[in-house]
Amino acid sequence: MRCIKNIILLLCLLQVWHAHVNAQICSCDNYGNELVVNGDFSSGNTGFTSEYEFNTTASPGRYGITTNPHTANFYWPTCPDHTTGTGNMMWVDASSSTSINIWSETINGINPNKDYLFSCWLNTLDGTAPAVLQFSVNGVLIGDSLTAPVTTCNWVQFCAIWNSGSNSAATITITNQSLLVYGNDVGIDDISFRECCHHSTTDVAATICDGETYQLPGGAAVSVPGIYSDSFMTSLGCDSVIVTDLSVLSNSFSSQNISICEGESYYAGGAWQSTNGVYVDTLDNAAGCDSVITTHLSVLPLSTFMQDVTICEGQSFLAGGALQTISGIYNDTLSNYLGCDSILTTHLMVLPISYYSQSVSICDGDSFFVGGSFQKMSGAYYDTLISFTGCDSILTTHLTVLLNSTGAQNVSVCDGQSFYAGGAWQTVSGVYVDTLVNFAGCDSVLTTNLTVLFHSAQTQDISICNGQSFYAGGAWQTTGGVYVDTLVNAMGCDSVLTTNLTVLLHSAHAQDVSICNGQSFYAGGAWQTTYGVYLDTLVNAVGCDSVLTTNLTILPNSFFSQPAFICSGDSIFQGGAYQKVAGTYYDTLINFLGCDSVLITQLTVLLHSASVQQVNICDGESFFAGGALQTTSGTYIDTMANMAGCDSVVTTNLMVLPASAYLQHISICGGQAFYCGGAAQTQSGVYVDTLVNFLGCDSVLTTDLSIIPNSSFAQDVAICTGDSVFAGGAWQHQAGIYTDHYFNYLGCDSVLTTNLVLLPVFSTQVNAVICEGESYLAGGSNQSQPGVYVDSLHAMTGCDSIVTTTLEVILKTTTVVYPSICQGEQYLAGGMLQTMPGTYYDTLTSMAGCDSAVITHLTVNPNPVVALGNDTSICTGDTLFIDAGDGYQSYLWQDQSGGRIFPATETGNYRVTVTNVFGCAAYDTLVVVDLYPLPGNFLLSDTVICGNIPVTVSVPGFVKYEWFDGSASAANTFTGEGSYWLKVTDDRGCTGADTINLENACTDDFLMPNAFSPNQDGLNDMFLPIPVRAFTEYDLKIFNRWGMLVFESENLSQGWDGTEQGDNGELGAYVWKMDYTLEDGTRKSASGSVLLLR
Repeated sequence: MRCIKNIILLLCLLQVWHAHVNAQICSCDNYGNELVVNGDFSSGNTGFTSEYEFNTTASPGRYGITTNPHTANFYWPTCPDHTTGTGNMMWVDASSSTSINIWSETINGINPNKDYLFSCWLNTLDGTAPAVLQFSVNGVLIGDSLTAPVTTCNWVQFCAIWNSGSNSAATITITNQSLLVYGNDVGIDDISFRECCHHSTTDVAATICDGETYQLPGGAAVSVPGIYSDSFMTSLGCDSVIVTDLSVLSNSFSSQNISICEGESYYAGGAWQSTNGVYVDTLDNAAGCDSVITTHLSVLPLSTFMQDVTICEGQSFLAGGALQTISGIYNDTLSNYLGCDSILTTHLMVLPISYYSQSVSICDGDSFFVGGSFQKMSGAYYDTLISFTGCDSILTTHLTVLLNSTGAQNVSVCDGQSFYAGGAWQTVSGVYVDTLVNFAGCDSVLTTNLTVLFHSAQTQDISICNGQSFYAGGAWQTTGGVYVDTLVNAMGCDSVLTTNLTVLLHSAHAQDVSICNGQSFYAGGAWQTTYGVYLDTLVNAVGCDSVLTTNLTILPNSFFSQPAFICSGDSIFQGGAYQKVAGTYYDTLINFLGCDSVLITQLTVLLHSASVQQVNICDGESFFAGGALQTTSGTYIDTMANMAGCDSVVTTNLMVLPASAYLQHISICGGQAFYCGGAAQTQSGVYVDTLVNFLGCDSVLTTDLSIIPNSSFAQDVAICTGDSVFAGGAWQHQAGIYTDHYFNYLGCDSVLTTNLVLLPVFSTQVNAVICEGESYLAGGSNQSQPGVYVDSLHAMTGCDSIVTTTLEVILKTTTVVYPSICQGEQYLAGGMLQTMPGTYYDTLTSMAGCDSAVITHLTVNPNPVVALGNDTSICTGDTLFIDAGDGYQSYLWQDQSGGRIFPATETGNYRVTVTNVFGCAAYDTLVVVDLYPLPGNFLLSDTVICGNIPVTVSVPGFVKYEWFDGSASAANTFTGEGSYWLKVTDDRGCTGADTINLENACTDDFLMPNAFSPNQDGLNDMFLPIPVRAFTEYDLKIFNRWGMLVFESENLSQGWDGTEQGDNGELGAYVWKMDYTLEDGTRKSASGSVLLLR
């Protein structure tokens, strides 16, 4: 198929192998890419679906892919395919069913609201009954049904436009609508589905500055204002015209005179400037073009002055913009006659006021000259003198008036003792006065109130049991008598204690106890089961031993035998059960002694019998007799009958034995126990025990238990440290609580608790410090030599008070120091801050208040000098190695690293501080002002070329070039596809590289422009093909829109200049057709359209 293109219609012609043409017109300017996968069936049976059966032999409902349908059906003609005449086509032996799809394909990625052109070619394989085909998209018919021609092998086309609307996919289906069984056979080829496209025109407004060039979309560079047109073909093959309206704007120029002061900077020439000069800046004006500003910069000088000022502490001086009171260097920035800074540097020295202090003590009534007069009162007094520097020297005197001390003490001594007071040993109560010297050296009057205490006497009556002992008369006593002890009373004097000691005798009792054989009785401290005499030692009413003798008798158990008779068939309760058989039965009862009584019954079974039984029970118990449970003594008869009707009479003689009761009164001491009420009791109360009497019945013992309390006493005793007192059974000399146990008059414990208090002998440690030449009162006199001194006094408690004084005498000291400072630093010596080397003297006061002389030998060491050089800039990725120089002890950079050399890769301040062997430091700073970017992206973007057409690339604006082929020029020409690199260096010395990739994208035999402009400007003035492959024959024809031939050439170098019969052709679209032969002999034809512009 070949289509002739005009402005509105696309005329589809039948292929040229046949003599006549059937045409359909579809309104679509041009087409996009083919969307049907295998529309010409060149790939065989793939890319589509069919509800027919695929086969190589024709039969209704089958289809096949072949180059000649005759091979599938002998009756079908030999027909070439539509595409090339030698390729594949689809043959269809149609079914009589109209609902079966012949061919179907789903196409995804459909653009919404677009027109799509569907076309299909078919021919008739059996003219008997031509097929009727119907076409649909997404189930909706497009166009009318197409009836195949009667003539076989005659290819006809179906062509229809389908709008996608909101669809994103298109399912195209071909069905046969003929119902005939014979004939109805068709060939199908070149199924096509493409998006329609339309011509477009775009207006572009562009502006450049004078001297610049503008690159048009077509690739041309222009610098003159005007309107330019470029024509392109879209990806769908439609024309796209870009019209550019170019305007050229003018640049502006200006000049300025600027003055700044030294130390200031002004931004000009693209940087901050601080030196005289002419600087040029190129900026953007309001229109965006260059605005060149020329700056004439003048730097005005600064002026500096210096003054040395000395003031005294407490005074002030105006410097550094304020009243200063501290030594230092102060700068004031004023304005000189040029309006620039005038810096006045003031070296201010503040001379200190010297302060001295002294402590003076006088006794009450004395005086001391201080504060300008004689002072008698304690206080701080100030004298203002003049030091050698001419400043105040303030002497502070701390005056203490020591009082004549008085003291009183109350002293007690025992009768017969003495106490030193009133200058002598005193033995009589009275008031005695002593005048002493206190620790300050002043009078100390001590008044002693002396009391002579008398001795005390006490008498106590003590009773103990025979065999016990009591401490009295200085020993443990076991016999009655009167004993005397001399103790210390609460006042510390003798206390005579007379003890009347009575020894109480023990008591003895005896009891006779009988128990049954097999029972036990508590005696002799244990449960007894055998006959004997047992002794228990208890406590009697006076608290002494009470010996209880128990005569224990074991009563034997008794045995009885009785006959028993029952009638045959009766039973009797014997041997713990009802017996019916004659025999011997045993029952254990209680006899009159309360012991076991074994009843042996000889049972005889008689026809008739009578029996009598003797039964004893205790009061409160019961026995079954007389037909009921009996609780009273008496004779009870029970009459029974055997199986033969004979009576058996049992007579029971029942005796009820009485129970017994006893009462006892028992007293024990607190803390002791008595066994009653079934347990050992420790509390007063009435307790009941139920025992067994000699009859074997209950014997109730009631115990009335009384607890006699123990007595306790407490006493407080105070002694001096080192003394002792008898308590807790021994002589005690430590403070504490001591307990002594005695017996009271009831024979129970009497506890005496002694709270012993130990009065301290006061011992005071005093550490005293005096200066050489001073004295201190210790050891009873004023001391001036170091040592340990002891004073022994009496405390108010009557115990010793010892004061131990350790005296230290601090000698006057002289200290020599050798400090060193760095140049420019200060050191306090000789009473002021020094900056010059020399020897200086200071008299100070030590922490102890004594004189301390300091001699200072001051050394001033020089500072190091370091220079990093001028500020600079570096290229991105480069490293600037900053060298601080050698000869220094240490290096410290801004990031806390060390070392002589620092690698700088970023903009910023780089500071180094160096230290020399003296420890003196200096620093310098280098500023990396800018980080220049590396050149990049200076080549064109990756480009598609066609064949070996040369491509020239020009890269102006750099100072050095290094191409891939060794070329060093700004431009280079490439031929063929590949990667081409260029390395450049700019005027700042920064180097960068870029690469362009050229790709051969041409697969056609030639390239044909889609527009040209024959306006004699040397650009696009001729329309002709550009061969990619060599031609051996060539014929080019140009037709206007009316189909008239306007140009023809068989010479590849001769193109159309846009004229028709010598006149300029009309602007618009023209159709070209070209026939050519390649070197391999292949003949080809091509056609298209070209847009004529001027």
